[in-house]
Amino acid sequence: MENNSPRNMSMVTLTDEYKRQLQESNYNPFGTINAQLIFLGEIVNMPGHCVLIDPRTNKIYSCYHTYNFRECKKEEV
Repeated sequence: MENNSPRNMSMVTLTDEYKRQLQESNYNPFGTINAQLIFLGEIVNMPGHCVLIDPRTNKIYSCYHTYNFRECKKEEV
Protein backbone atom coordinates (compact mmCIF):
# COMPACT_ATOMS: atom_id res chain seq x y z
CA MET A 1 0.00 0.00 0.00
CA GLU A 2 1.30 3.44 -0.94
CA ASN A 3 2.04 5.86 1.88
CA ASN A 4 0.53 9.28 1.11
CA SER A 5 1.14 10.74 4.57
CA PRO A 6 2.30 14.33 4.72
CA ARG A 7 5.96 14.88 5.54
CA ASN A 8 6.87 15.45 9.18
CA MET A 9 6.88 19.13 10.18
CA SER A 10 4.95 20.17 7.06
CA MET A 11 1.96 22.52 6.98
CA VAL A 12 -1.21 20.59 6.29
CA THR A 13 -4.87 21.32 5.78
CA LEU A 14 -8.00 19.18 5.83
CA THR A 15 -8.85 17.15 2.74
CA ASP A 16 -11.99 18.13 0.86
CA GLU A 17 -13.69 14.89 1.94
CA TYR A 18 -12.88 15.51 5.62
CA LYS A 19 -14.15 19.10 5.35
CA ARG A 20 -17.42 17.76 3.95
CA GLN A 21 -17.74 15.22 6.79
CA LEU A 22 -17.14 17.89 9.44
CA GLN A 23 -19.66 20.26 7.86
CA GLU A 24 -22.30 17.51 7.75
CA SER A 25 -21.71 16.63 11.40
CA ASN A 26 -21.69 20.27 12.58
CA TYR A 27 -18.56 19.45 14.58
CA ASN A 28 -15.11 20.83 13.89
CA PRO A 29 -12.44 20.40 16.57
CA PHE A 30 -10.10 22.71 14.63
CA GLY A 31 -12.35 25.78 14.88
CA THR A 32 -12.24 26.55 11.16
CA ILE A 33 -12.80 24.44 8.08
CA ASN A 34 -9.69 26.01 6.48
CA ALA A 35 -7.34 25.19 9.35
CA GLN A 36 -3.64 25.03 8.59
CA LEU A 37 -1.80 22.80 11.01
CA ILE A 38 1.74 21.56 11.55
CA PHE A 39 1.96 17.83 10.93
CA LEU A 40 4.35 16.40 13.54
CA GLY A 41 4.17 12.87 12.22
CA GLU A 42 2.52 9.51 12.51
CA ILE A 43 2.19 7.89 15.93
CA VAL A 44 4.55 4.92 15.94
CA ASN A 45 2.28 2.63 17.99
CA MET A 46 -0.84 3.69 16.06
CA PRO A 47 -0.12 3.46 12.32
CA GLY A 48 -2.41 5.69 10.28
CA HIS A 49 -2.85 8.19 13.13
CA CYS A 50 -0.96 11.43 13.62
CA VAL A 51 -0.16 14.37 15.90
CA LEU A 52 -0.75 17.96 14.77
CA ILE A 53 -0.29 21.45 16.23
CA ASP A 54 -2.39 24.50 15.45
CA PRO A 55 0.12 27.38 15.31
CA ARG A 56 -2.65 29.96 15.87
CA THR A 57 -3.78 28.52 19.20
CA ASN A 58 -0.86 26.23 20.17
CA LYS A 59 -3.36 23.39 20.63
CA ILE A 60 -2.10 19.86 20.07
CA TYR A 61 -4.31 17.33 18.31
CA SER A 62 -3.53 13.62 18.42
CA CYS A 63 -4.95 10.35 17.13
CA TYR A 64 -6.48 11.83 13.96
CA HIS A 65 -6.29 9.74 10.79
CA THR A 66 -3.42 10.81 8.55
CA TYR A 67 -5.54 10.39 5.41
CA ASN A 68 -7.75 13.30 6.54
CA PHE A 69 -4.91 15.76 5.91
CA ARG A 70 -2.89 16.85 2.91
CA GLU A 71 0.20 19.03 2.63
CA CYS A 72 -0.55 22.67 1.86
CA LYS A 73 0.52 23.90 -1.54
CA LYS A 74 3.17 26.62 -1.55
CA GLU A 75 0.62 29.31 -2.48
CA GLU A 76 -1.69 28.27 0.39
CA VAL A 77 0.83 28.98 3.14
